[in-house]
Amino acid sequence: MIRRSSLPLLLMLISLLLIFIISITGIVLNFSSIKVTISSLLPTSSRGMPSSTGNYPDLFAERGHSNSDIQQKLNEAWQQLFYGDNNTQRVYYPVGTNMAYIEDIGDNDVRTEGMSYGMMIAVQMNKQNEFNRLWTWAMTYMYHPSGPFQGYFAWHNTTSGSIIDNYPATDGDQWFAMALFMASGRWGNGQGIYNYQASAQSILNNMLHHKTVNSVTAMFNTAQKQPVFVPYARTATFTDPSYQLPAFYELWARWSQHDNQFWADAATSSRQFLQSTVNPETGLAPDYANFDGSANTTGGHGNFSFDAWRVASNIAIDYTWFAADPWEQTQSDRIQTFFTAHKRGNQFSLTGSPLSSDHSTGLVAMLATASLAATNNQKWNFVDNLWNAAIPSGQWRYYDGMLYMLGLLEVSGNYRIYAPATTSSATTSSVSRPSSQPTSAPTSHSTLVSGTTPGGNKQSIEAESPKNTLSGGVIIQSCATCSGKEKVTHIGPIFICFHVAARRHALSLDTSSQKLVLPLYFSA
Repeated sequence: MIRRSSLPLLLMLISLLLIFIISITGIVLNFSSIKVTISSLLPTSSRGMPSSTGNYPDLFAERGHSNSDIQQKLNEAWQQLFYGDNNTQRVYYPVGTNMAYIEDIGDNDVRTEGMSYGMMIAVQMNKQNEFNRLWTWAMTYMYHPSGPFQGYFAWHNTTSGSIIDNYPATDGDQWFAMALFMASGRWGNGQGIYNYQASAQSILNNMLHHKTVNSVTAMFNTAQKQPVFVPYARTATFTDPSYQLPAFYELWARWSQHDNQFWADAATSSRQFLQSTVNPETGLAPDYANFDGSANTTGGHGNFSFDAWRVASNIAIDYTWFAADPWEQTQSDRIQTFFTAHKRGNQFSLTGSPLSSDHSTGLVAMLATASLAATNNQKWNFVDNLWNAAIPSGQWRYYDGMLYMLGLLEVSGNYRIYAPATTSSATTSSVSRPSSQPTSAPTSHSTLVSGTTPGGNKQSIEAESPKNTLSGGVIIQSCATCSGKEKVTHIGPIFICFHVAARRHALSLDTSSQKLVLPLYFSA
């Protein structure tokens, strides 16, 4: 029991404590308004989604493996697949002093799929020399500098560089672009083809705006806002579910110098497509699909097969980086439930009938990445399966090996966003996204736009709410004109998180300007 005579002293102590906390954090609160700075830059710390915090879940560590053991596993996989025995282990082969290729050992050829995967692996492993060698080979032998395929990459070459098939494959060009953007963020830009960001931007522009010449089309159907299977004639009228990369499109909406609204819309369209293409009971996707999600049986590719393995990863990475849709968790649980009951086989009908009894490490890796979004305890079995899997070797080590390496990076939290050296100069409000209803009716607000700062374009909003309170967190609301038409719903307890529609963004403190800083990271 506190005596009445002690209350003044207690109140004084509480006041001093509050003053001390405020002086440390730099927070200045006015209970009729709270100023919030929205930055277009990725932060490197604080809690929340990786897209806004730089913190990535490491499921191996959560499973009890030490950091040193995890790093050793990554290094061993890299060393074997890139520098192991020529005949039985490696898939990376240097050429001369400045080039290299990734070989599909089983088919004795080089594909944009493998070259772009190799580049992504290299940038995530911080291996710039290998990255540059692969990129130089691709530009030397695969790139079309002229003709109807100008700006695209031939998907299929011999190991000596001769083009086997002029047609491009949409997945390879997409992965080239993203690997190059990441390289710009990790290492900065060089000159010529080593100006990674300019090269990435050029690929994006060509994928979207390639003129139709001799039946060669753009790589994206602009009406459907989806990638096509092959940008040529009839094969441009459907898609491949594993080419649907909503996390990539989300980042391109923020990083591209052009077409930001299209890429934002493509991310939304891709997420909707993935929901429509997987079987609602098994979670299995077809190799090929029509734009409405229904299976496309061209060439017998209407079943769950080698391409479709990758869909699990595409969904899980989108959830890990952006948590854009709770369905991605449901779907990850669903496909892991199916494979908990079907421990053998790497090809199935969409309803679950086995079409093969083969075991593939690549599928093991992709199912493990689903654990990043999954919620059921069974997810740990898939993490263990990947940890215990041997590094692929032998005749079929190319595809299994690439997916194995990507899976290790993703599950260990080492598959990360590296924002390019410079970002879009457009205003943050020019990219709109579908908004959810706020928890209650929005209150009045005003918008203050600041000039460009060294940190990039920023926009400050000042929102008034009659019920600002420290009980359970400061409540702040604004209308749909704020933040790219997404509705602010509230700032969570103790200023830990910030909710915009269904999204969650970490809060940091700017002591110099005495503002709460919200890295919403909208670009335009």
